[in-house]
Amino acid sequence: MRKIKNRRMKSVAAAILVFATVFSALPTNVIASPSVDDIQNQKEDIKDNIDSANSELVNLLSQIDEISSAISKKKAEINEANSNIVLMQQAVQKQRDTIKLRMKYTYENESENSVLTMMLESRNIAQFLNKVEYASAIYKYDKNLLETYEATQKELEDMKADAEKDKADMLAKQSELSAAQSSLNAKIQKLKSDYADADARLQAAKEEAAKKEKERQEAMKRQQEADRAKQLAKESANSSSGKNTSGGSSSGSSSGSSGDTGYDSGYSKGPASGQGLDPSSSIDGGALVAYAKQFVGNPYVWGGDSLTNGCDCSGFTKLVYAHFGVTTPRYSQSFLDWGKPVSYECIKPGDVVVYPGHVAIYAGGGIIVEAQSPATGITNYRSVLCHNINGIRRY
Repeated sequence: MRKIKNRRMKSVAAAILVFATVFSALPTNVIASPSVDDIQNQKEDIKDNIDSANSELVNLLSQIDEISSAISKKKAEINEANSNIVLMQQAVQKQRDTIKLRMKYTYENESENSVLTMMLESRNIAQFLNKVEYASAIYKYDKNLLETYEATQKELEDMKADAEKDKADMLAKQSELSAAQSSLNAKIQKLKSDYADADARLQAAKEEAAKKEKERQEAMKRQQEADRAKQLAKESANSSSGKNTSGGSSSGSSSGSSGDTGYDSGYSKGPASGQGLDPSSSIDGGALVAYAKQFVGNPYVWGGDSLTNGCDCSGFTKLVYAHFGVTTPRYSQSFLDWGKPVSYECIKPGDVVVYPGHVAIYAGGGIIVEAQSPATGITNYRSVLCHNINGIRRY
């Protein structure tokens, strides 16, 4: 039973280890909250969408005004057509009444020998023919006039039908545009609500960022004070060791300093003691540091060679020194083979600090300026004692 229990415990421990490994390998941006810049970009995107929607709404309202005006004109055309149709119907009816009256008169006065009567009553053949032609002309006139009135009435009715169809199409389009307007207004209101929410989140993120920055500054100040206290303790220990030894050797202090400060006083390259090394330099360290600080905030890019678009730690150090005409190596540990060794107590702004797998420039005040990591980019706030120091070089 004990073996089975131990085996289960080992399985659980292995599962926990796998879970921890997988979780630690997850990208930090998967669980990280949106940054101030992210929220600001979201807010600007929403503002662009609001401007675009407002422009679309203005265009839509213009179309609605145009189609409303066209509907009004079409209604006027229909009303005019109705009036003309009524007038034409009255004219047709009047002409029909006239024809009926004339036909009635002709019928009432017509006799079987009417044509013979016209012939007998005529003084000559010419007069007879004139009477016949006159009667025929009246008949043709009445017929043509009636046909013209009826044709005109038909044309007006067709025009009215076309106008009614156009009006119906326009009303359907107007309804469609009105629905689009309602939808667009709802979209704009939603975007305005999103914009207000993004603005509130942005203010909260700025306050949180300011709070964290304040905490970071306070923590960094405490770290600097602790580092200074360690340095003072180290100097006091070195001073006491010097008084108690009859010889001039300081090798004892160098071995103690590695454990207290994280600084390898013997370096990987250089004298065993590492004490009192303060060589001269042809470079203005203050000017070099000021130049390096211009690029704080720019990205870290492994293997990069641009102070603006991105570089890694050795690339950053190399490019800064190249600006002052000094050639340096490209890999962090190679810096130990170049320049002049410097003791930690003699470090000055502009000196190169080499760590295991990393390199930085001392900025003064116990701080380094460096291409720190992909997550932080180029920074200027970490303590020079953030890692064990392999060596310090001056150019």
